[in-house]
Amino acid sequence: QLQPAAPVNPIAPRSMARAPYTRDDVDWTQTTVVLQEDLDCGGVRDGNYDSWTGTQWEPIGSGSTPFEGTFDGQGHEIRNIFIQNAAKNNVGLFGVVGNSAELTNFAIVSGNIEGNDSVGNVAGVNLGTIHHCYNMSEIRKAGKYSGGITGYNAGTIHHAYNVGLVTETGANSGG
Repeated sequence: QLQPAAPVNPIAPRSMARAPYTRDDVDWTQTTVVLQEDLDCGGVRDGNYDSWTGTQWEPIGSGSTPFEGTFDGQGHEIRNIFIQNAAKNNVGLFGVVGNSAELTNFAIVSGNIEGNDSVGNVAGVNLGTIHHCYNMSEIRKAGKYSGGITGYNAGTIHHAYNVGLVTETGANSGG
């Protein structure tokens, strides 16, 4: 379960995976989110290697309202992240991670993400700090700037690695 810590974000603990609002409406400035248990994002692999259905994840943070807080996974796993939107930019668990943000201590262990530009399993765009995490989910059908941890990085990444597939991508893409 996601548990926001002080200052309190107006999000109920389990609502981040299936939020009925637009995440762009949330003020992510100085927000601390602590993962209290493993998180299932609702995607379902259909048995066919390339086929996913189920609840699609809405990335946290965008170009207009980047995530500027702290996300501490406390060593928990995030699974079944599913995004399938070939027209969307800034796609991942986090869409845009701002300059003052920190993402730490978690693993994305399964999922499938498709997007346009700036597509990464942890973050579409990283301007902050990502550390002590790893990714095992896959990216398929992305445009330019795609990668296992982040699509576009102008921040800091350390003690992080990717073993997930990154396929059918455009320019400036990698593992």
